[in-house]
Amino acid sequence: MLKRKFVAYLFLIFSITTLYAQDEIPEISYSGKPKEYIIADITVTGDLNNDPKILANLSGLKVGQKNNRSW
Repeated sequence: MLKRKFVAYLFLIFSITTLYAQDEIPEISYSGKPKEYIIADITVTGDLNNDPKILANLSGLKVGQKNNRSW
């Protein structure tokens, strides 16, 4: 009986801490016009074996390109 109470107590403690971890709910709107983004700069980091200009060109993105996708 004591073991069941202990397990129930642990479950209660973990449930409460999980609820407090989810206090901020992001606002997601699927209606209306999507935001339009304009690419200001392209920076390639992390790959030291290839030319960053070549990788940026292969991505298909261009500076000044308008994009209304949400990444």
